[in-house]
Amino acid sequence: YDNLAIRRMVVEVVDNDKAGVLIAKTGDSNQVIEGGADDTYSVVLTKAPTADVIVTVSGDSQTSIVGATDGSRTFTFTSTDWNTPQTVTMHAVDDSVKEGKHYSRITNTVSATGGYAGILADSVDATVIDNDVAGILITQSKGSTDVTEITTTVPVGGGQVLELTSGTAIKGTF
Repeated sequence: YDNLAIRRMVVEVVDNDKAGVLIAKTGDSNQVIEGGADDTYSVVLTKAPTADVIVTVSGDSQTSIVGATDGSRTFTFTSTDWNTPQTVTMHAVDDSVKEGKHYSRITNTVSATGGYAGILADSVDATVIDNDVAGILITQSKGSTDVTEITTTVPVGGGQVLELTSGTAIKGTF
């Protein structure tokens, strides 16, 4: 292993002496699809609380939180599980409005207990893919994406992939 190159790595150090809330997406993006795929993120405290701390998660008119009652769901952290991430599942509201791709903000509110008074948690912004507008959703994975269309109605090279919001052609033909 002499003179072997080591890849550069970014590391975030979290101080466990200071109260805080970490919000971490579990995939490459926060994206939900009306009538389709949900997405998740995790919530965890940075310091053991002196009493139970409750994080209240609320969607907006475009998203709901799985397991929520009255529009929000609570996650309780104790002095024994404060450093165990809890998973929040976001779900797109399936309406009949033609909105195209749009966005939602999920808020995370922290109780003023257990030494967490005045602590703010980041909100989570999610992309909502509308199922009331025709289109193709292409998601890149592992550095490249191949799109194959098998059809007898469109000649090879006779179509193009369009970007949904602007309608302009992007790389690729079929």
